[in-house]
Amino acid sequence: MRKIILFIFVFVFVSMYTQAQAVWSKTWDSGDTGLTNRIKSSHLVNDTLYFVTFNVCDFDGQSWNECNTIGMMDAEGNILNDRLVNGLSIIETGKIPWMIVDDKVILLDGKGTWETPTMDIKIFDRYTLDSLATYTYKIRDSIDFNFGSGIQSFGDYYVASGWYRITDTDTWPDFLLWINKETMELDTITEYPFVKESVVPEFLFAYTDSILSVYFSGITIRDAAHSRGVMNFDKQKDLTFIYLDSIDHRTKHSYPHSALVMDNGNMVYKQDYDATEQPWPGTWNSDFDILCIDNEGKIKWRFNKPGYSYAGGIAFKEVYNMSKTKDGDILACGKTMWHSNYPTLFEYNWLEDTLPTYPEVFDIYEAPYILKLDGDTGELLWQYSIIEYDEYGNIGPYALRQVHELSDGSIIGTGWSEIYNESGQNIKDDSWVIRLPSDGCIETGNMECGFENYVPTSTNDPILIDMREDKPFVFYPNPSYGLYSVDDKRENKSKISYEIFEIGGESLKKEKDVYLDQIDLTNHSSKVYFIKIYDAKGHQIQTESLVKW
Repeated sequence: MRKIILFIFVFVFVSMYTQAQAVWSKTWDSGDTGLTNRIKSSHLVNDTLYFVTFNVCDFDGQSWNECNTIGMMDAEGNILNDRLVNGLSIIETGKIPWMIVDDKVILLDGKGTWETPTMDIKIFDRYTLDSLATYTYKIRDSIDFNFGSGIQSFGDYYVASGWYRITDTDTWPDFLLWINKETMELDTITEYPFVKESVVPEFLFAYTDSILSVYFSGITIRDAAHSRGVMNFDKQKDLTFIYLDSIDHRTKHSYPHSALVMDNGNMVYKQDYDATEQPWPGTWNSDFDILCIDNEGKIKWRFNKPGYSYAGGIAFKEVYNMSKTKDGDILACGKTMWHSNYPTLFEYNWLEDTLPTYPEVFDIYEAPYILKLDGDTGELLWQYSIIEYDEYGNIGPYALRQVHELSDGSIIGTGWSEIYNESGQNIKDDSWVIRLPSDGCIETGNMECGFENYVPTSTNDPILIDMREDKPFVFYPNPSYGLYSVDDKRENKSKISYEIFEIGGESLKKEKDVYLDQIDLTNHSSKVYFIKIYDAKGHQIQTESLVKW
C-alpha cells in the first residue's frame, strides 16, 4: 500500500531552478563489506567530503565484528579514496570525535567498553588515509570504561572531551584532555568546575584562536536540573564564561543534542520544545526549539516554529546536526518520523487557526529532514523532507545526519538509507549522500514556502511535491482503474501538450496541442504514472501522479 499512497501528489521538477548546480542522490556500501554500514560523521574541506562510517564485518550468520571506514568523496559523489580500518571504537550508536587539521585526519578513540580504559588519538594521512601514529592516554586508575565525545585544535593543544565511569560506582566524571601538539603528551585534565550530578561535554568549538567553547548536557546545581549549557576557556585553560539553560529541565543526556558557534561567538543550540515556556499564545506542538545566545548569555533569538509531524500524536521532527553557511545562515538536518504525508502549518495559533483534519488515506513513514534559518534573526527560510524510492518502490533514506554548504552555494548532506530486496524485505542499511540546490523553495510561486514540502529523488531529477490547492488541472478519480476525468480550472482554456511517464522515467504516451479532458490508462498495468503538462509555449505548468489500481 505504501508504494502507491506516497505518490498521491503533484510533482514539480526542480531542474527549472537548479540548472547551474548538480542535483543527485547516491546510496553506497561504504567499505564494501556487503553488510550494514552507516555514515556517522562528515567534514567538508574545499568541497571534498571526508567521512567515517560504522561497518559490520566478519559476519558468520550469528556474530559480527565492528570495523570502520574512513573515506573521501568529491562534490559529484565520486569516492576519491576510502580505507576499511579495524581497531577504532566508533560504536554504532555513538558519536565520532574527529577533525581534519592540515594534512591529517585525527580521531579520538574511546574504548567504550570494559576493555582497557584508555583514550587513543589516532592520526591518518589526509590524502592516502594511511595510518601515521597512535597516542594512548590514561585518564586515571580504577576506570571501568570511557567514551570520547569531541576533539578540537586550540592554540598549542589538542583538546579532547568525554566521560568515564569510576570502577564499581555510578559516578561518571567528565573530562577535557589538554594534549600538547608538539610533544603529544597529556598536559592537563580539566573537569566541569561546579557542583554537578552528571555532565557530558557534547561538542567542542574553537571559533577564535583564543576561545574554546564547550557545549555540555545534564547537570544539577542547587537541585535545579539543567540539561545544557556553554563554557568558554582561554588558551591558558582558564574558564572565562559559563551559560546555563534554564528553559529545558527534562531531556538531559537522553536527547540528540545539536549546537554550533557562529563567527561572532554566538552559540546556537537545539532543545526540546516546552509549551509552558513559550511566549503566549505560542505555537501548536512544535517538536523543538533552536536558540541563539550572545557572548553575555542573553537570548538573541528563539526559533520555535518548525511545526510538528501530526500522525495521531506519535510523530515528531528531529534535528541531529547544524552547520553554518558562508552568509552566516544556519542549516539543520535530521528526520521526520511517522509523518502523515500532507503539509503541516509551521506556525499554528489555537486562537486563530484550525487544526487540519488528519488524512486517514495517507500512509506513515520516516524521511530525512532539512531546514534553513536566518543566522541573524532565527527566521525560518525553508524546510522540507526528502523522499526517495528504490527500484522496487520502497522508501530508502530515512535520516540526514549532517549537512554542509558547498562553494557554489548548493548543499551536500549525508545520512542513512534502508536497502530492500525485490520482495520488499529490509536487508541492511547503507550510507547515503545527497546534493541539493541552495534554496528549498521554488521562487516562481509554485510552492508555498510556509509549509513543509517534500523532495522525492527517485527519478533522474529530484522533484518537489506541489501542495497547492489551486492546481490548473484536477484528475478524478485518482486512484482509479485507469480512466481519469480531467477538470481544466484555468480561466482561459487553451490547448496543451502532455507526456505520461512510468516511475523509472520511461515515456509511455504523449500528445501535442490538445484539449485535455480525459486520460485512459485502462490497458496498462497497475502502478503509479506521472503526467507532465505543458502550455502552448512549451513551459511545464503541472506534473501529476496518476495511481492505477
